Amino acid sequence: MTRYEFRYVVFRGSVFPIIPVQLRLPGRPWLAVSALVDSGASVSLFDGGIGRSLGMMIREGRAVRPAGIGGAITAWVHRVALKIGDEEFEGEVAFTERKKLPINLLGRAAVFDRFLVTFDERGRRTILESA
Repeated sequence: MTRYEFRYVVFRGSVFPIIPVQLRLPGRPWLAVSALVDSGASVSLFDGGIGRSLGMMIREGRAVRPAGIGGAITAWVHRVALKIGDEEFEGEVAFTERKKLPINLLGRAAVFDRFLVTFDERGRRTILESA
């Protein structure tokens, strides 16, 4: 079992479980971004600019309408390689063209079934353990 610990990050004046993650398409380099680990999100959601940086045509993916506290938005699902720590895996993530997505979200699909996720609020850290 491999264990990764990430300190919470200050965002908009508060601390959140934001971790570094890398994404890529086959034959392309890794792109490093950060994302909020969100146990309430069923799918990971990234800004469309990230998808374009990976070399994809965002709207060629499968359209979905994820909804959250701010309401529903349109996003397009694509299969990408993800990397957290030394762990590389594939999964479906969504990209949105919505203006000013405040933060990328790392949702349950493809992530929570691969890692045991612990939110240590007192210690202000996120712990991911691979099986």
